[in-house]
Amino acid sequence: MRLFKEIQQIVREILVLNLMDTFYELVVIGFVYAIYENEESVRQILHTCSTKTDRSLDDGRC
Repeated sequence: MRLFKEIQQIVREILVLNLMDTFYELVVIGFVYAIYENEESVRQILHTCSTKTDRSLDDGRC
């Protein structure tokens, strides 16, 4: 019975570690995605500003 409890504890620890690793990976992926999305938005605004004509942009961003 003691061996079974030790095995259960080891399995729990492995599951917790795997869950923490998965959470960390998701946080990193989300952070990188947010940076990428922000960079894309900035790139689009800069492109729009650099190619602006009087008719192309009238919302006051540039």
